[in-house]
Amino acid sequence: MLFFKDRKEGDKILDFNKSNFNNQTYSDYMGQSERRISKLISYNFQTRRLVSKVSAYLTIDDNLLPEGIILKAESLTINKPEINARKVANFTLINLTNIPYKPQFGQDVKIYIQGELIFGGVIDEPSEYKINAKPVKIINVAAVDYHKLTDKRRINESYPKQPVEDIVNHIITNYLAVEGITAGIIQEGPEVGILNFPYIPVSQALKEISDLVGYQWKINPNKTLDFIEMATNTGPSLKEADDYLFNSLRTWDDGSDYRTKQILRGIKGETVEITELMNPSPDGAVQTFYIRYPIARKPIIEINTGSGFEAVNENYVGILGLDEDKEWYWNVNRNVITQDFDETPLPMGSEIRLVYKGIYTINLEIENQPEIAQRAIIENNSGLYEFVENADANMDLETGTEKVNSLLRQYGQIVKKFVVSSYSKKWEVGQICNVNIPSLNLIGDFLVMSLTITMVGNRVLRTAEFVSGENVGGWVSFFRKWLENITNLTIRENEVVRKIKNIQENQGISSEYLFNIYESLYPAENLYPTEELYPGTFMGAVIILDD
Repeated sequence: MLFFKDRKEGDKILDFNKSNFNNQTYSDYMGQSERRISKLISYNFQTRRLVSKVSAYLTIDDNLLPEGIILKAESLTINKPEINARKVANFTLINLTNIPYKPQFGQDVKIYIQGELIFGGVIDEPSEYKINAKPVKIINVAAVDYHKLTDKRRINESYPKQPVEDIVNHIITNYLAVEGITAGIIQEGPEVGILNFPYIPVSQALKEISDLVGYQWKINPNKTLDFIEMATNTGPSLKEADDYLFNSLRTWDDGSDYRTKQILRGIKGETVEITELMNPSPDGAVQTFYIRYPIARKPIIEINTGSGFEAVNENYVGILGLDEDKEWYWNVNRNVITQDFDETPLPMGSEIRLVYKGIYTINLEIENQPEIAQRAIIENNSGLYEFVENADANMDLETGTEKVNSLLRQYGQIVKKFVVSSYSKKWEVGQICNVNIPSLNLIGDFLVMSLTITMVGNRVLRTAEFVSGENVGGWVSFFRKWLENITNLTIRENEVVRKIKNIQENQGISSEYLFNIYESLYPAENLYPTEELYPGTFMGAVIILDD
Protein backbone atom coordinates (compact mmCIF):
# COMPACT_ATOMS: atom_id res chain seq x y z
CA MET A 1 0.00 0.00 0.00
CA LEU A 2 1.28 3.45 -0.88
CA PHE A 3 1.55 5.95 1.95
CA PHE A 4 0.99 9.66 1.43
CA LYS A 5 1.83 11.91 4.39
CA ASP A 6 -1.01 13.94 5.91
CA ARG A 7 -3.60 12.15 3.79
CA LYS A 8 -6.52 10.26 5.26
CA GLU A 9 -8.03 7.12 3.78
CA GLY A 10 -10.47 8.15 1.09
CA ASP A 11 -9.00 11.63 0.58
CA LYS A 12 -8.54 12.78 -2.98
CA ILE A 13 -4.92 13.18 -3.99
CA LEU A 14 -5.00 16.47 -5.83
CA ASP A 15 -1.29 17.20 -5.82
CA PHE A 16 1.67 14.85 -5.63
CA ASN A 17 5.18 14.52 -6.97
CA LYS A 18 4.99 13.51 -10.65
CA SER A 19 8.40 11.90 -10.39
CA ASN A 20 6.86 9.12 -8.31
CA PHE A 21 4.89 7.90 -11.31
CA ASN A 22 5.47 6.69 -14.85
CA ASN A 23 4.80 9.52 -17.28
CA GLN A 24 2.30 7.36 -19.15
CA THR A 25 0.13 6.79 -16.04
CA TYR A 26 0.48 10.11 -14.18
CA SER A 27 -2.69 11.53 -15.69
CA ASP A 28 -4.59 8.36 -14.80
CA TYR A 29 -3.79 8.80 -11.08
CA MET A 30 -4.44 12.54 -10.82
CA GLY A 31 -7.46 13.23 -8.64
CA GLN A 32 -7.90 9.57 -7.54
CA SER A 33 -8.17 8.22 -4.00
CA GLU A 34 -5.20 6.41 -2.43
CA ARG A 35 -7.03 3.09 -2.57
CA ARG A 36 -7.95 3.69 -6.20
CA ILE A 37 -4.33 4.54 -7.04
CA SER A 38 -3.17 1.37 -5.32
CA LYS A 39 -5.54 -0.71 -7.43
CA LEU A 40 -4.53 1.06 -10.64
CA ILE A 41 -0.84 0.60 -9.95
CA SER A 42 -1.37 -3.05 -9.12
CA TYR A 43 -3.39 -3.56 -12.30
CA ASN A 44 -0.88 -1.73 -14.49
CA PHE A 45 1.96 -3.74 -12.98
CA GLN A 46 0.18 -6.96 -13.93
CA THR A 47 -0.48 -5.55 -17.40
CA ARG A 48 3.15 -4.64 -17.90
CA ARG A 49 4.12 -8.21 -17.17
CA LEU A 50 2.32 -9.04 -20.43
CA VAL A 51 4.20 -6.42 -22.41
CA SER A 52 6.86 -7.65 -24.81
CA LYS A 53 10.38 -7.27 -23.47
CA VAL A 54 12.04 -9.19 -26.32
CA SER A 55 13.90 -7.87 -29.32
CA ALA A 56 10.82 -7.97 -31.52
CA TYR A 57 9.29 -4.77 -32.79
CA LEU A 58 7.10 -3.59 -35.62
CA THR A 59 6.49 -0.48 -37.66
CA ILE A 60 3.26 0.78 -39.19
CA ASP A 61 3.74 2.92 -42.28
CA ASP A 62 7.49 2.80 -41.39
CA ASN A 63 6.85 4.49 -38.02
CA LEU A 64 7.50 2.91 -34.63
CA LEU A 65 4.53 2.47 -32.33
CA PRO A 66 3.57 5.64 -30.43
CA GLU A 67 4.59 5.97 -26.80
CA GLY A 68 2.26 3.92 -24.63
CA ILE A 69 1.30 1.49 -27.43
CA ILE A 70 3.14 -1.74 -26.72
CA LEU A 71 3.40 -5.16 -28.36
CA LYS A 72 2.02 -7.82 -26.02
CA ALA A 73 4.52 -10.51 -25.11
CA GLU A 74 4.22 -13.82 -26.97
CA SER A 75 1.23 -12.56 -28.97
CA LEU A 76 3.10 -12.55 -32.28
CA THR A 77 2.53 -15.47 -34.66
CA ILE A 78 3.33 -15.71 -38.37
CA ASN A 79 1.77 -18.53 -40.33
CA LYS A 80 2.08 -19.74 -43.92
CA PRO A 81 -0.12 -22.83 -44.31
CA GLU A 82 1.08 -24.00 -47.74
CA ILE A 83 3.07 -23.14 -50.88
CA ASN A 84 1.55 -20.20 -52.81
CA ALA A 85 -0.62 -19.31 -49.80
CA ARG A 86 -0.45 -15.91 -48.14
CA LYS A 87 1.67 -15.47 -45.03
CA VAL A 88 -0.49 -14.09 -42.19
CA ALA A 89 0.80 -12.30 -39.09
CA ASN A 90 -1.28 -11.93 -35.94
CA PHE A 91 -0.30 -9.81 -32.95
CA THR A 92 -1.80 -7.89 -30.03
CA LEU A 93 -1.11 -4.30 -29.05
CA ILE A 94 -1.80 -2.83 -25.60
CA ASN A 95 -2.85 0.82 -25.39
CA LEU A 96 -1.83 2.14 -21.94
CA THR A 97 -2.85 5.71 -22.74
CA ASN A 98 -6.14 7.56 -22.90
CA ILE A 99 -5.36 8.56 -26.49
CA PRO A 100 -7.42 6.69 -29.11
CA TYR A 101 -5.25 4.52 -31.33
CA LYS A 102 -6.19 1.87 -33.87
CA PRO A 103 -4.22 0.75 -36.97
CA GLN A 104 -6.17 1.19 -40.19
CA PHE A 105 -7.08 -1.36 -42.83
CA GLY A 106 -4.50 -1.35 -45.64
CA GLN A 107 -1.68 0.30 -43.66
CA ASP A 108 1.81 -1.03 -44.24
CA VAL A 109 3.28 -3.17 -41.43
CA LYS A 110 6.79 -4.58 -40.99
CA ILE A 111 7.90 -6.95 -38.24
CA TYR A 112 11.51 -7.24 -37.08
CA ILE A 113 12.89 -9.97 -34.82
CA GLN A 114 16.43 -9.67 -33.51
CA GLY A 115 17.05 -6.93 -36.06
CA GLU A 116 15.95 -9.05 -39.04
CA LEU A 117 12.95 -8.09 -41.18
CA ILE A 118 10.88 -11.29 -41.21
CA PHE A 119 7.46 -10.02 -42.32
CA GLY A 120 6.16 -7.26 -44.54
CA GLY A 121 2.54 -6.77 -45.52
CA VAL A 122 -0.64 -4.80 -45.02
CA ILE A 123 -3.13 -4.70 -42.16
CA ASP A 124 -6.22 -6.73 -42.96
CA GLU A 125 -8.39 -7.08 -39.85
CA PRO A 126 -7.79 -4.67 -36.94
CA SER A 127 -10.11 -4.95 -33.93
CA GLU A 128 -10.10 -3.62 -30.39
CA TYR A 129 -11.78 -4.16 -27.04
CA LYS A 130 -11.65 -2.60 -23.59
CA ILE A 131 -11.19 -4.35 -20.24
CA ASN A 132 -14.21 -3.21 -18.18
CA ALA A 133 -13.56 0.25 -16.75
CA LYS A 134 -9.79 -0.07 -16.87
CA PRO A 135 -7.83 2.57 -18.81
CA VAL A 136 -6.30 -0.13 -21.01
CA LYS A 137 -7.42 -1.14 -24.50
CA ILE A 138 -6.44 -4.30 -26.33
CA ILE A 139 -5.96 -4.16 -30.12
CA ASN A 140 -5.83 -7.40 -32.12
CA VAL A 141 -4.30 -7.09 -35.58
CA ALA A 142 -4.16 -9.50 -38.52
CA ALA A 143 -1.88 -8.62 -41.43
CA VAL A 144 -1.40 -10.30 -44.81
CA ASP A 145 1.95 -10.29 -46.61
CA TYR A 146 2.64 -8.26 -49.75
CA HIS A 147 1.25 -10.98 -52.01
CA LYS A 148 -2.08 -9.27 -51.36
CA LEU A 149 -0.93 -6.39 -53.58
CA THR A 150 -0.90 -8.79 -56.53
CA ASP A 151 -4.46 -9.92 -55.80
CA LYS A 152 -5.92 -6.44 -56.29
CA ARG A 153 -4.31 -5.77 -59.69
CA ARG A 154 -5.66 -7.20 -62.96
CA ILE A 155 -3.48 -8.01 -65.95
CA ASN A 156 -4.70 -7.79 -69.56
CA GLU A 157 -1.83 -8.95 -71.75
CA SER A 158 -0.99 -11.35 -74.57
CA TYR A 159 2.64 -12.51 -74.63
CA PRO A 160 4.16 -14.07 -77.77
CA LYS A 161 6.89 -16.69 -77.45
CA GLN A 162 9.80 -15.32 -75.40
CA PRO A 163 11.96 -16.17 -72.34
CA VAL A 164 9.78 -16.59 -69.27
CA GLU A 165 11.91 -14.19 -67.22
CA ASP A 166 11.15 -11.39 -69.71
CA ILE A 167 7.42 -11.87 -69.11
CA VAL A 168 7.87 -11.79 -65.33
CA ASN A 169 9.96 -8.61 -65.55
CA HIS A 170 7.33 -7.01 -67.79
CA ILE A 171 4.62 -7.77 -65.23
CA ILE A 172 6.72 -6.27 -62.43
CA THR A 173 7.49 -3.12 -64.41
CA ASN A 174 4.00 -2.49 -65.78
CA TYR A 175 1.73 -3.72 -62.99
CA LEU A 176 3.59 -4.03 -59.69
CA ALA A 177 6.17 -1.22 -59.67
CA VAL A 178 3.43 1.29 -58.86
CA GLU A 179 2.66 -0.81 -55.77
CA GLY A 180 6.29 -0.49 -54.64
CA ILE A 181 7.30 -4.00 -55.73
CA THR A 182 10.65 -4.39 -57.50
CA ALA A 183 12.51 -7.31 -59.10
CA GLY A 184 14.52 -9.51 -56.76
CA ILE A 185 16.05 -12.80 -57.92
CA ILE A 186 14.64 -13.48 -61.40
CA GLN A 187 16.21 -16.66 -62.72
CA GLU A 188 16.43 -17.47 -66.42
CA GLY A 189 14.02 -20.08 -67.73
CA PRO A 190 12.64 -21.63 -70.92
CA GLU A 191 10.87 -19.81 -73.71
CA VAL A 192 7.10 -19.80 -73.27
CA GLY A 193 4.15 -18.50 -75.27
CA ILE A 194 1.56 -17.80 -76.35
CA LEU A 195 0.37 -16.66 -72.89
CA ASN A 196 -2.97 -14.85 -72.74
CA PHE A 197 -4.15 -13.18 -69.54
CA PRO A 198 -7.55 -11.48 -70.12
CA TYR A 199 -8.16 -9.33 -67.03
CA ILE A 200 -7.15 -11.92 -64.42
CA PRO A 201 -5.45 -11.14 -61.08
CA VAL A 202 -1.70 -10.66 -61.35
CA SER A 203 -1.28 -13.28 -58.61
CA GLN A 204 -3.13 -15.82 -60.75
CA ALA A 205 -1.01 -15.02 -63.80
CA LEU A 206 2.23 -15.46 -61.84
CA LYS A 207 0.99 -18.74 -60.36
CA GLU A 208 0.04 -20.07 -63.80
CA ILE A 209 3.45 -19.12 -65.21
CA SER A 210 5.22 -20.73 -62.22
CA ASP A 211 3.17 -23.93 -62.49
CA LEU A 212 3.87 -24.07 -66.21
CA VAL A 213 7.65 -24.15 -65.85
CA GLY A 214 8.12 -25.61 -62.34
CA TYR A 215 9.23 -22.37 -60.70
CA GLN A 216 8.17 -20.59 -57.53
CA TRP A 217 7.34 -16.92 -57.15
CA LYS A 218 7.23 -15.02 -53.88
CA ILE A 219 7.32 -11.46 -52.58
CA ASN A 220 9.83 -10.91 -49.82
CA PRO A 221 9.29 -8.70 -46.74
CA ASN A 222 11.37 -5.96 -48.43
CA LYS A 223 8.90 -5.90 -51.40
CA THR A 224 11.21 -7.63 -53.89
CA LEU A 225 9.72 -10.35 -56.09
CA ASP A 226 11.68 -13.58 -56.62
CA PHE A 227 11.05 -16.00 -59.50
CA ILE A 228 13.20 -19.06 -58.92
CA GLU A 229 13.44 -22.67 -60.03
CA MET A 230 11.98 -24.94 -57.34
CA ALA A 231 14.95 -27.32 -57.60
CA THR A 232 17.40 -24.56 -56.60
CA ASN A 233 15.43 -23.34 -53.56
CA THR A 234 17.23 -25.26 -50.82
CA GLY A 235 17.06 -24.74 -47.06
CA PRO A 236 18.77 -25.79 -43.81
CA SER A 237 19.37 -29.51 -43.42
CA LEU A 238 18.20 -31.56 -40.45
CA LYS A 239 20.18 -34.35 -38.78
CA GLU A 240 19.59 -36.79 -35.94
CA ALA A 241 21.42 -34.75 -33.31
CA ASP A 242 20.55 -31.29 -34.62
CA ASP A 243 19.22 -28.43 -32.53
CA TYR A 244 15.46 -28.99 -32.48
CA LEU A 245 12.97 -29.29 -29.63
CA PHE A 246 13.37 -32.77 -28.15
CA ASN A 247 9.64 -33.51 -28.06
CA SER A 248 8.56 -31.67 -31.22
CA LEU A 249 9.51 -34.19 -33.92
CA ARG A 250 6.47 -36.19 -35.05
CA THR A 251 6.16 -38.24 -38.24
CA TRP A 252 3.24 -39.96 -39.96
CA ASP A 253 2.15 -41.53 -43.24
CA ASP A 254 -0.25 -39.29 -45.14
CA GLY A 255 -2.76 -40.50 -47.71
CA SER A 256 -4.95 -37.39 -47.96
CA ASP A 257 -3.98 -36.83 -51.62
CA TYR A 258 -3.22 -40.47 -52.41
CA ARG A 259 -4.61 -41.80 -55.70
CA THR A 260 -4.18 -44.83 -57.95
CA LYS A 261 -6.47 -43.55 -60.71
CA GLN A 262 -6.54 -40.00 -62.01
CA ILE A 263 -9.42 -38.59 -64.06
CA LEU A 264 -9.11 -35.27 -65.88
CA ARG A 265 -12.35 -33.83 -67.23
CA GLY A 266 -12.86 -31.34 -70.03
CA ILE A 267 -9.70 -31.83 -72.11
CA LYS A 268 -9.94 -30.19 -75.52
CA GLY A 269 -9.04 -32.54 -78.34
CA GLU A 270 -8.41 -31.41 -81.92
CA THR A 271 -9.80 -33.34 -84.86
CA VAL A 272 -7.98 -34.14 -88.07
CA GLU A 273 -8.58 -31.72 -90.91
CA ILE A 274 -12.23 -31.87 -91.99
CA THR A 275 -13.85 -30.67 -95.22
CA GLU A 276 -17.54 -30.10 -94.55
CA LEU A 277 -20.46 -28.50 -96.41
CA MET A 278 -22.07 -25.83 -94.27
CA ASN A 279 -25.75 -25.47 -93.44
CA PRO A 280 -28.14 -24.04 -94.35
CA SER A 281 -27.58 -23.80 -98.10
CA PRO A 282 -27.35 -20.26 -99.50
CA ASP A 283 -30.72 -18.86 -100.61
CA GLY A 284 -29.96 -15.25 -101.44
CA ALA A 285 -30.78 -14.08 -97.90
CA VAL A 286 -29.06 -16.20 -95.23
CA GLN A 287 -25.57 -15.04 -94.15
CA THR A 288 -24.87 -17.32 -91.16
CA PHE A 289 -23.71 -20.91 -91.70
CA TYR A 290 -22.98 -23.80 -89.33
CA ILE A 291 -20.72 -26.85 -89.10
CA ARG A 292 -20.58 -29.80 -86.64
CA TYR A 293 -17.54 -29.02 -84.49
CA PRO A 294 -16.38 -25.79 -82.82
CA ILE A 295 -13.45 -24.38 -84.78
CA ALA A 296 -9.92 -24.82 -83.37
CA ARG A 297 -7.95 -22.49 -85.64
CA LYS A 298 -8.35 -20.27 -88.70
CA PRO A 299 -10.32 -22.18 -91.36
CA ILE A 300 -10.37 -22.08 -95.15
CA ILE A 301 -13.71 -20.97 -96.62
CA GLU A 302 -14.55 -22.32 -100.09
CA ILE A 303 -17.48 -21.14 -102.23
CA ASN A 304 -19.07 -22.70 -105.32
CA THR A 305 -21.37 -20.45 -107.31
CA GLY A 306 -21.57 -22.83 -110.29
CA SER A 307 -18.02 -23.15 -111.60
CA GLY A 308 -16.48 -25.20 -108.76
CA PHE A 309 -15.19 -24.43 -105.28
CA GLU A 310 -12.78 -21.54 -104.89
CA ALA A 311 -11.10 -20.54 -101.64
CA VAL A 312 -11.79 -17.11 -100.19
CA ASN A 313 -8.64 -14.98 -99.85
CA GLU A 314 -7.44 -15.47 -96.26
CA ASN A 315 -7.02 -11.70 -95.92
CA TYR A 316 -10.79 -11.37 -96.28
CA VAL A 317 -11.42 -13.69 -93.30
CA GLY A 318 -11.32 -12.19 -89.79
CA ILE A 319 -12.09 -12.95 -86.15
CA LEU A 320 -15.65 -12.12 -85.12
CA GLY A 321 -15.78 -9.36 -82.55
CA LEU A 322 -12.17 -8.34 -83.13
CA ASP A 323 -11.53 -7.66 -86.82
CA GLU A 324 -13.40 -5.20 -89.03
CA ASP A 325 -13.86 -4.63 -92.78
CA LYS A 326 -13.70 -8.34 -93.61
CA GLU A 327 -16.03 -10.36 -95.82
CA TRP A 328 -16.24 -13.41 -93.54
CA TYR A 329 -15.85 -13.94 -89.78
CA TRP A 330 -15.11 -16.89 -87.47
CA ASN A 331 -14.04 -17.39 -83.84
CA VAL A 332 -12.34 -20.05 -81.72
CA ASN A 333 -14.61 -22.65 -80.07
CA ARG A 334 -17.63 -21.64 -82.16
CA ASN A 335 -19.23 -23.68 -84.95
CA VAL A 336 -20.50 -20.75 -87.01
CA ILE A 337 -19.22 -18.72 -89.98
CA THR A 338 -20.80 -15.33 -90.65
CA GLN A 339 -20.80 -13.27 -93.83
CA ASP A 340 -20.46 -9.53 -93.35
CA PHE A 341 -23.92 -7.98 -93.53
CA ASP A 342 -22.70 -5.35 -96.03
CA GLU A 343 -21.79 -8.13 -98.46
CA THR A 344 -24.26 -9.52 -101.01
CA PRO A 345 -25.74 -12.83 -99.77
CA LEU A 346 -24.79 -15.90 -101.79
CA PRO A 347 -27.47 -16.72 -104.42
CA MET A 348 -29.73 -19.75 -104.44
CA GLY A 349 -27.92 -22.86 -105.70
CA SER A 350 -24.54 -21.83 -104.35
CA GLU A 351 -22.53 -24.01 -101.97
CA ILE A 352 -20.21 -23.08 -99.10
CA ARG A 353 -17.88 -25.48 -97.37
CA LEU A 354 -15.23 -25.24 -94.68
CA VAL A 355 -11.79 -26.84 -94.40
CA TYR A 356 -11.01 -26.79 -90.67
CA LYS A 357 -9.88 -28.57 -87.53
CA GLY A 358 -12.57 -28.97 -84.90
CA ILE A 359 -12.58 -29.11 -81.12
CA TYR A 360 -14.09 -31.94 -79.08
CA THR A 361 -14.18 -32.54 -75.32
CA ILE A 362 -12.94 -35.75 -73.70
CA ASN A 363 -12.32 -37.11 -70.21
CA LEU A 364 -8.91 -38.69 -69.67
CA GLU A 365 -8.45 -41.63 -67.26
CA ILE A 366 -5.08 -43.17 -66.36
CA GLU A 367 -4.48 -45.89 -63.77
CA ASN A 368 -1.34 -46.82 -61.85
CA GLN A 369 -1.68 -50.59 -62.22
CA PRO A 370 1.30 -51.69 -60.04
CA GLU A 371 0.12 -49.50 -57.15
CA ILE A 372 -3.48 -50.70 -57.57
CA ALA A 373 -2.33 -54.33 -57.33
CA GLN A 374 -0.23 -53.66 -54.23
CA ARG A 375 -2.99 -51.70 -52.52
CA ALA A 376 -5.55 -54.43 -53.34
CA ILE A 377 -3.39 -57.00 -51.53
CA ILE A 378 -2.94 -54.78 -48.46
CA GLU A 379 -6.61 -53.78 -48.19
CA ASN A 380 -8.23 -56.87 -49.72
CA ASN A 381 -10.36 -54.76 -52.06
CA SER A 382 -10.19 -53.09 -55.50
CA GLY A 383 -7.13 -51.00 -54.63
CA LEU A 384 -8.70 -48.03 -56.44
CA TYR A 385 -8.34 -44.51 -55.08
CA GLU A 386 -9.90 -42.21 -57.68
CA PHE A 387 -9.34 -38.48 -58.00
CA VAL A 388 -11.20 -36.20 -60.44
CA GLU A 389 -9.99 -32.77 -61.52
CA ASN A 390 -11.12 -30.33 -64.20
CA ALA A 391 -8.73 -29.48 -67.01
CA ASP A 392 -7.58 -25.92 -67.54
CA ALA A 393 -9.30 -23.96 -70.26
CA ASN A 394 -8.26 -25.12 -73.75
CA MET A 395 -5.91 -27.82 -72.35
CA ASP A 396 -5.12 -30.25 -75.17
CA LEU A 397 -4.70 -34.03 -74.98
CA GLU A 398 -0.90 -34.01 -74.92
CA THR A 399 -0.71 -31.48 -72.08
CA GLY A 400 -3.52 -33.25 -70.22
CA THR A 401 -1.70 -36.59 -70.42
CA GLU A 402 1.46 -34.97 -69.03
CA LYS A 403 -0.51 -33.46 -66.16
CA VAL A 404 -2.25 -36.75 -65.26
CA ASN A 405 1.04 -38.69 -65.27
CA SER A 406 2.64 -35.97 -63.16
CA LEU A 407 -0.18 -36.15 -60.60
CA LEU A 408 0.11 -39.93 -60.40
CA ARG A 409 3.88 -39.67 -59.89
CA GLN A 410 3.46 -37.09 -57.15
CA TYR A 411 0.46 -38.56 -55.31
CA GLY A 412 0.62 -42.21 -56.38
CA GLN A 413 2.13 -43.41 -53.09
CA ILE A 414 1.47 -42.89 -49.41
CA VAL A 415 3.89 -40.11 -48.47
CA LYS A 416 5.95 -39.53 -45.35
CA LYS A 417 5.40 -36.29 -43.49
CA PHE A 418 6.84 -34.89 -40.30
CA VAL A 419 6.65 -31.75 -38.22
CA VAL A 420 9.46 -30.31 -36.09
CA SER A 421 10.22 -27.12 -34.15
CA SER A 422 13.53 -25.32 -33.84
CA TYR A 423 14.91 -22.06 -32.47
CA SER A 424 17.90 -22.06 -34.82
CA LYS A 425 16.68 -23.33 -38.22
CA LYS A 426 15.45 -20.57 -40.52
CA TRP A 427 13.17 -22.62 -42.76
CA GLU A 428 10.90 -21.08 -45.41
CA VAL A 429 7.93 -22.59 -47.24
CA GLY A 430 8.96 -24.04 -50.60
CA GLN A 431 12.52 -24.92 -49.59
CA ILE A 432 13.96 -28.36 -50.28
CA CYS A 433 15.87 -29.61 -47.21
CA ASN A 434 18.07 -32.66 -46.83
CA VAL A 435 16.97 -34.77 -43.85
CA ASN A 436 18.95 -37.59 -42.25
CA ILE A 437 17.18 -39.05 -39.19
CA PRO A 438 17.61 -42.85 -39.54
CA SER A 439 15.87 -43.63 -36.24
CA LEU A 440 12.55 -42.54 -37.79
CA ASN A 441 13.41 -43.58 -41.35
CA LEU A 442 13.45 -39.95 -42.47
CA ILE A 443 16.16 -39.89 -45.12
CA GLY A 444 16.36 -37.82 -48.31
CA ASP A 445 14.97 -34.57 -49.68
CA PHE A 446 11.93 -33.12 -47.95
CA LEU A 447 9.86 -30.12 -49.07
CA VAL A 448 8.77 -27.49 -46.52
CA MET A 449 5.00 -27.35 -46.95
CA SER A 450 3.96 -25.01 -44.12
CA LEU A 451 5.57 -22.82 -41.49
CA THR A 452 4.50 -21.15 -38.25
CA ILE A 453 6.65 -18.59 -36.39
CA THR A 454 5.91 -17.80 -32.74
CA MET A 455 7.63 -15.92 -29.93
CA VAL A 456 8.54 -17.92 -26.82
CA GLY A 457 9.98 -15.55 -24.25
CA ASN A 458 12.75 -13.74 -26.07
CA ARG A 459 13.32 -16.50 -28.64
CA VAL A 460 11.89 -17.17 -32.11
CA LEU A 461 10.40 -20.64 -32.59
CA ARG A 462 9.83 -21.97 -36.11
CA THR A 463 7.58 -25.00 -36.59
CA ALA A 464 7.70 -26.51 -40.08
CA GLU A 465 5.86 -29.35 -41.79
CA PHE A 466 7.85 -31.42 -44.29
CA VAL A 467 6.78 -33.87 -47.00
CA SER A 468 9.00 -36.53 -48.53
CA GLY A 469 9.94 -36.55 -52.22
CA GLU A 470 10.85 -40.24 -52.16
CA ASN A 471 7.86 -41.29 -54.27
CA VAL A 472 8.87 -38.90 -57.08
CA GLY A 473 12.56 -39.77 -57.00
CA GLY A 474 13.51 -36.78 -54.86
CA TRP A 475 12.20 -33.23 -55.10
CA VAL A 476 15.22 -31.82 -56.96
CA SER A 477 14.97 -34.55 -59.61
CA PHE A 478 11.20 -34.17 -59.79
CA PHE A 479 11.25 -30.44 -60.51
CA ARG A 480 14.15 -30.77 -62.98
CA LYS A 481 12.33 -33.50 -64.93
CA TRP A 482 9.16 -31.46 -64.82
CA LEU A 483 10.96 -28.64 -66.60
CA GLU A 484 12.67 -30.96 -69.11
CA ASN A 485 9.49 -32.82 -70.09
CA ILE A 486 7.27 -29.82 -70.71
CA THR A 487 6.51 -29.42 -74.42
CA ASN A 488 3.45 -27.15 -74.60
CA LEU A 489 4.33 -23.89 -72.85
CA THR A 490 1.16 -21.95 -73.61
CA ILE A 491 -1.66 -20.49 -71.54
CA ARG A 492 -5.05 -19.69 -73.15
CA GLU A 493 -3.42 -19.85 -76.58
CA ASN A 494 -6.71 -19.47 -78.45
CA GLU A 495 -8.26 -16.81 -76.22
CA VAL A 496 -8.49 -13.26 -77.52
CA VAL A 497 -7.08 -10.42 -75.42
CA ARG A 498 -8.34 -6.95 -76.36
CA LYS A 499 -6.42 -3.92 -75.19
CA ILE A 500 -7.85 -0.41 -75.20
CA LYS A 501 -5.32 2.25 -76.08
CA ASN A 502 -5.95 5.82 -74.94
CA ILE A 503 -4.63 8.40 -77.41
CA GLN A 504 -4.51 12.06 -76.45
CA GLU A 505 -3.93 14.64 -79.16
CA ASN A 506 -3.47 18.37 -78.65
CA GLN A 507 -5.13 20.44 -81.37
CA GLY A 508 -4.75 24.19 -81.83
CA ILE A 509 -7.98 26.10 -82.54
CA SER A 510 -8.10 29.81 -83.30
CA SER A 511 -11.20 31.93 -83.78
CA GLU A 512 -12.30 35.54 -84.18
CA TYR A 513 -15.17 37.20 -82.31
CA LEU A 514 -16.84 40.47 -83.42
CA PHE A 515 -18.60 42.48 -80.70
CA ASN A 516 -20.79 45.48 -81.72
CA ILE A 517 -21.05 48.30 -79.17
CA TYR A 518 -24.38 50.12 -78.78
CA GLU A 519 -25.07 53.18 -76.66
CA SER A 520 -27.72 52.78 -73.96
CA LEU A 521 -29.57 56.14 -73.81
CA TYR A 522 -32.53 57.26 -71.73
CA PRO A 523 -34.51 60.57 -72.25
CA ALA A 524 -33.90 63.33 -69.71
CA GLU A 525 -34.55 67.10 -69.45
CA ASN A 526 -31.27 67.80 -71.18
CA LEU A 527 -31.17 64.66 -73.36
CA TYR A 528 -33.66 63.75 -76.04
CA PRO A 529 -33.63 61.75 -79.31
CA THR A 530 -32.40 63.23 -82.59
CA GLU A 531 -31.72 61.76 -86.03
CA GLU A 532 -28.17 60.89 -84.91
CA LEU A 533 -28.91 60.10 -81.25
CA TYR A 534 -31.48 57.55 -80.14
CA PRO A 535 -31.56 54.39 -77.94
CA GLY A 536 -29.50 51.57 -79.54
CA THR A 537 -27.25 53.92 -81.48
CA PHE A 538 -24.32 51.96 -82.98
CA MET A 539 -21.10 53.32 -81.48
CA GLY A 540 -18.47 50.96 -83.05
CA ALA A 541 -17.12 47.36 -82.96
CA VAL A 542 -14.37 45.41 -81.18
CA ILE A 543 -12.63 42.30 -82.64
CA ILE A 544 -11.23 39.72 -80.15
CA LEU A 545 -8.92 36.93 -81.33
CA ASP A 546 -9.00 33.59 -79.49
CA ASP A 547 -5.77 31.62 -80.10
